[in-house]
Amino acid sequence: MTIREIELDNFRIYKGKNKIELFPDGNRNLIIVSGNNGFGKTTFLMSLVWCLYGKNMGKVDELYRKEIDEKGGYSKYIGNSLNFAAQKEGVTRFSVSVTFTDVEIPDTPCTEITIVRSYDSATNYDDELEILIDGRKNDLFTGSKEEIAKEEEIFIRDYILPIEIAKFFFFDAEKIVSFAQINTPEQRRDLSLAYSQVLGIQKYEDLKNELVRIQDDYRKSSAKPQEKREFNGLIADIDFKEGEIDRLTEEISNLEEDRAFKRHNSAELQSKLIREGDTMSVDELQKLNNRKAELDIVLREADDSLKDLYSLIPFGLAGGIMSELSTQLETEKAYKQNKLQLEGINDKTDVILGDIEEAKKDLHFSIDIKTRDFYEQQIRQLIKKYFYNVSDESRFEHFCILHDFSQGQIE
Repeated sequence: MTIREIELDNFRIYKGKNKIELFPDGNRNLIIVSGNNGFGKTTFLMSLVWCLYGKNMGKVDELYRKEIDEKGGYSKYIGNSLNFAAQKEGVTRFSVSVTFTDVEIPDTPCTEITIVRSYDSATNYDDELEILIDGRKNDLFTGSKEEIAKEEEIFIRDYILPIEIAKFFFFDAEKIVSFAQINTPEQRRDLSLAYSQVLGIQKYEDLKNELVRIQDDYRKSSAKPQEKREFNGLIADIDFKEGEIDRLTEEISNLEEDRAFKRHNSAELQSKLIREGDTMSVDELQKLNNRKAELDIVLREADDSLKDLYSLIPFGLAGGIMSELSTQLETEKAYKQNKLQLEGINDKTDVILGDIEEAKKDLHFSIDIKTRDFYEQQIRQLIKKYFYNVSDESRFEHFCILHDFSQGQIE
């Protein structure tokens, strides 16, 4: 597929009909569009996106979506695209057309396809889309006006450029940088869909789904009457739910448009209230709005910084438990040391008492049992008193070991 030419008619800074031919010259297959700032390069790129995707252009680039929201919805955003000089002359309509060559359409031979999207700022309704095959309308698109418009939008996505690829097809230098910083699940999903389209994986998926459908049809034809009724019921239920999904998707799109419109009106009303309720000049109000935009950027940066700290939140919430755990482990360590110390003292005391028993054998008189028991008890108490902290023993009177970690596990 090759873009042969683009025609901009009263679109933004392009007054009147401006035809730009992009067909390669000879063996050259690279076209460079250059110009100074403000001479229409960005508008030229935007015209391509608008011509192909209309109100869905916000799905191609986040920048367009933000601009649409700021203007108060798609109608206001695109309605301001009429060339200012042409508007002064009473012109209300503008358009962009793109002509493609080498487009393959199954069972439809063609040399070129032209897509024309136009908008009339006088009606300020929906833009109009027209697809010409070899310069003529084709019976590929039939039905009511709404049905034809829907078929034409689907045709562009299926045979010209799927919107998943367009996200990585129309870009500038900033977009190139953003490719290297893809880090969200949504961005990775978009890139995966683009790869699927470019590498032909999507065609494989479509073929697999078609084979599954044929297999289901074969099973259906050989099924019993009761199974056929159940199968038909499931198909009808699926069709109904898919219709509901389409309806809800369209409703969501309309609500988003309405939200952007109301948000824009709210901002205008706020500005009006400030101007009428104060002696503030327009310049001062503009400064406040600029300051608000700067603070919004600071707020977004603060939000991004906060996201980096999200991984620490569980530790913050568990701070009390971690403190209790640390105290428990320290106490267990002291308890074990105390227990070892007491066992050591008891062992030493047993050795001392054993030595005394050996020394008693050399005595020429006997010591009665009560006297021996008294001195043995006193010796044990005195050794414990002077070589062991008795208060530690009372500290661990009702203590219970819960973890019994090794020193390595604690560290």
